[in-house]
Amino acid sequence: MREIKFRFWNKITSEWEDDFFVCLWNGGVYNVRAMLEGNITYIIPCQYTGRDDKNGKEIFEGDIMYNKYPDRVEENGYGEDFAEIAFKDGSFGWIGSITGKFHSFAEEPLEDYEIVGNIYENADLLKKKI
Repeated sequence: MREIKFRFWNKITSEWEDDFFVCLWNGGVYNVRAMLEGNITYIIPCQYTGRDDKNGKEIFEGDIMYNKYPDRVEENGYGEDFAEIAFKDGSFGWIGSITGKFHSFAEEPLEDYEIVGNIYENADLLKKKI
């Protein structure tokens, strides 16, 4: 059984929150401490996938991972991909930047991937032309 963990991105301060209670209200997720202080702060929950990258770093929803893989078609002999970690159809996986296709962790291995950022602080990584 995997460990259930979350981290939270604060859309107002553009920072990670880690010390608070969560309140679900009116379709949003809020920091209870901030609400009690009169400052309603909207946050985005990012759940731990139960997987780690090749360096042992925990993988969360919203992370961006990078893979360099052998590819005979490419002139240099390898291809590269940046992918967003997502939850879809009851499964964690990634959305490849090349195809835009969702790949479930259950279907494809992760041993060569590494986390290089997240969609909130490093969205430009997904726009890189490979």
